[in-house]
Amino acid sequence: MLKTDKNENKLTLKVCFLYGLYKQSLSIIATIGIILLTFLLQKIIFNEEQKAIVLNSLYLFCLLFIIRIIYGLIYFKTLKYILFKDRLVTKKGVFTNQYSFLELYRVKDYEVYQSFFMRLFNMMNIQLITSDKTDPILNLRGIPKSDVFNLIRKNVEEQRRIKNESADIRRGI
Repeated sequence: MLKTDKNENKLTLKVCFLYGLYKQSLSIIATIGIILLTFLLQKIIFNEEQKAIVLNSLYLFCLLFIIRIIYGLIYFKTLKYILFKDRLVTKKGVFTNQYSFLELYRVKDYEVYQSFFMRLFNMMNIQLITSDKTDPILNLRGIPKSDVFNLIRKNVEEQRRIKNESADIRRGI
């Protein structure tokens, strides 16, 4: 989801829900497998004591996978990328918030990636290669397909031009 705020001159990118679901697909498949296994083992195991131990263990694993799925979905739901003219802010976290700032003049290159699944549902990943110490490679994952990479490129060029002009003024050129 793209949300533009004209007052603050920013663009907010939110991760698509289907991308979060896609990233949790392995846990979802494992949960379904455990549920099917419990139904199968109820018919096979005749010893009630063994049946209780095995089934309770499987229910516990199933519960852990369900918690993992819910956490993953909430994580991707709260993940936001906020593009300003001079920086890109990544906001992530479920129980706590973590903000990561990338000055756009540090971006050296970018790559747009779409898997088959992403093409079906109009999503994309953008990978930014930067000279930043904390985030040398920054991935914008599961964002809606748009021309936001052109906006990033335009803002990067503008910030580099501004940075070079200020460096020239300091040097007296």
